[in-house]
Amino acid sequence: SELSEGRWVRADVAASRIQMLLLALVLGMAFNVRRSLYEWIFPWLALALPLLVFIDSMLPGLLYPLDTPGSVRGRAAATFINPTIAGEAMLVLFLMACPVLKPVQRVALMLIVGAGVVLTLSRSAIIAWLVLWVILSFNRVLPRFGLILLLAVASAAPILFGALSIYYGNQSDFGPALADIEQRLNFFSTGSLRDASAAERSMVLKAGWDIFLNNVFAGAGPGATELWPDATRNLGTHNQFVMLAAEYGLCGVGVWLALGWILWHGKYFEERALQQAVFLMFVLMTPFTHNMFDFLFWLLTFALASRRRI
Repeated sequence: SELSEGRWVRADVAASRIQMLLLALVLGMAFNVRRSLYEWIFPWLALALPLLVFIDSMLPGLLYPLDTPGSVRGRAAATFINPTIAGEAMLVLFLMACPVLKPVQRVALMLIVGAGVVLTLSRSAIIAWLVLWVILSFNRVLPRFGLILLLAVASAAPILFGALSIYYGNQSDFGPALADIEQRLNFFSTGSLRDASAAERSMVLKAGWDIFLNNVFAGAGPGATELWPDATRNLGTHNQFVMLAAEYGLCGVGVWLALGWILWHGKYFEERALQQAVFLMFVLMTPFTHNMFDFLFWLLTFALASRRRI
């Protein structure tokens, strides 16, 4: 019906989501073998992605053209193009890598991932990294001495962000992106969210909630939140729960709740705290992203983490 009415963007969004979901299901079934046959892949991926982020930060334009749609000048993203998505992927890969790492190795990888996350300048990913470190330390997934390292990192944060602010301030080729970068860095010293990015997220969140209230039962349909009447570019709700509610109504709300329940009760990890950490990542990222069902790494993580232990 979307195609017959000429709504190509919404039709494309719906088709893409269906394809990604089917691919995730196929891969999930393909991985339905003994975990030891493939879980060694995750530590290498968890290490490779931050290294690619470092390369992207030091040599911008090497991994992808600087004018690639979705890229943000000054914010490293490796091959993900979008820095926020890159930050989410690094955190997810860290959790998937933990089962085959020793405690000291987990701390080392957490530090490397944290450095990569900082270079994305994604506030949500940085906050999630800090929350995960604290919770995993108290649950003994990370050794307690790691909290001392975390305190040291937190103590050095003002110096780090100050140095980054000076570095970015001396870059003349960032253009309009420089103001957004400075506001993101200032957030960690002032806590202020009175910037253009936060204002935009507040606007699209309200717009998405209004769509839900006007279409409570059936929703407005796939892709309804991708384009706004007063916008010149794709914005989305930046909130997974609101996106599902707006586009799929009460059924979408049920999908979000059901996925959370499935992740909480999954038995992929032998350490219960890691299973709960995947659930926590799902909850933590929900207010900051609406793309969980559009990226294969999220869908495959859901498929693996919700399965029974083999």
